Amino acid sequence: MSDEILKQVSDAYRKIRNTIRYFLGNLDDFDPARHSVSFDELEELDHWALAKFEELKTKVTDAYAKYEFHTIYHGWNYFCGTTMSAFYLDILKDRLSTSGTDSTLRLSAQSALYQILDGLLRLMSPILCFTSGEAWDSLHGFDQKSPLDNSIYFSEFPTAAPIEVDDQMMEKWAKLIQVRSEITKALEIARRDK
Repeated sequence: MSDEILKQVSDAYRKIRNTIRYFLGNLDDFDPARHSVSFDELEELDHWALAKFEELKTKVTDAYAKYEFHTIYHGWNYFCGTTMSAFYLDILKDRLSTSGTDSTLRLSAQSALYQILDGLLRLMSPILCFTSGEAWDSLHGFDQKSPLDNSIYFSEFPTAAPIEVDDQMMEKWAKLIQVRSEITKALEIARRDK
């Protein structure tokens, strides 16, 4: 145990918490009963995000079964910090802020965000109990007077979603991520050199 290790864990937790906060901020006006878009009607990028969450769900559930808590931590950290924040949410912010509140583009994004956050909080609840509990209450509109059985601690882990992953689509997005990474590096060098 060292100050450096504690700083790394603190930074990872901050990234996870900020990702949850971003999700919640963009779901404030979303009612899943009225606004959810069916999987078949989601935008391709939202399909990709849900497929990546399915990968995380499988990895984390398997790690819980094997008591491999470091795998769970690294999975959350990478998913929240890289897959979501550095890529998906970075692209999504324009769609969320410029599309009309009832537009299919915005509702598609919010449908994916809702499904991911609901499942992510369930996966986090055994370890990040206070963070996941508070976020769960916020996501579902629960408060101190809500029945106890609405609590995240009485919810089941998310089960595998019946989505078909299109391998060609996933390959296409993997290539786009590589290209974007190279462009981002070139932009950082240009910014540094003014």
